[in-house]
Amino acid sequence: MFDPKAVVDEFCTICESAWMDYHLYVSLFEIDQRTLDLYAQIAPKYFVDLNRILIEHMFIQFSKITDPVGSDSKTNLTTNYILEKLLWPTDVCNKLTEINVRMMKFRQYIDPARNKRIAHTDLSAQIRDGYRHSPTS
Repeated sequence: MFDPKAVVDEFCTICESAWMDYHLYVSLFEIDQRTLDLYAQIAPKYFVDLNRILIEHMFIQFSKITDPVGSDSKTNLTTNYILEKLLWPTDVCNKLTEINVRMMKFRQYIDPARNKRIAHTDLSAQIRDGYRHSPTS
């Protein structure tokens, strides 16, 4: 069994990295139209590819932190692990459960893209739609 404080610290490091990646995406692509037009003029393929790479990366990172606990031989450091395997005071456990439920609801929206386009290459989705579509196809 791992030290719970070490587990939480490492999970926070992982989440912080995902948070910084998200803010990198936002700072580059969730901005004013003038800047997006400038990207299109300067290097359109580069910025389209970078946008796709960052989106796929964020999908994977979110999926990784909300994956199931795993099995005895392979354990995942996830929200589910933290909730199920670490001991918490009742009020903290209730709050963590509430947050995890919200995160798992969001995961339902990204799982199809993750499972068919990003973490795996689903044959029927690939043949039907090709790679030209966004990862959310």
